[in-house]
Amino acid sequence: MNFLIAFIFTIIFFVLSEFVPNFLFALDGAIYVIFLNIILINISLGVFNLIPVPPLDGSKVLIHFLPYNTKQWFESKQYIFYIVLLFLVFIDINGTSVISHILSPVINGIFNGMSWIVTSIINLFV
Repeated sequence: MNFLIAFIFTIIFFVLSEFVPNFLFALDGAIYVIFLNIILINISLGVFNLIPVPPLDGSKVLIHFLPYNTKQWFESKQYIFYIVLLFLVFIDINGTSVISHILSPVINGIFNGMSWIVTSIINLFV
């Protein structure tokens, strides 16, 4: 759902910037910042939730693809994964969490990909 929301707002963002260029920069650029934040926060939440560590949704997807013995081990060691996740989220490196350093390239790649898809579609109609 987060990726869908991000994609819809990316479409709205680029359509507005193409057909109503001054609208996004009204209110000293506040609308521009709001749209970018909505897009980036939703992409970030979508990527974060897909990490295959309990209690995140990615672990619920991963567990269906694991062999039986691995699945049993994975379920029995969930408490360790909670600690690892907390470590990744709360340990700071240069003012940013470890998880941010890991996920930033993925988030930027998804944002750039969505932007390229939407601009390509808009250019077909313009």
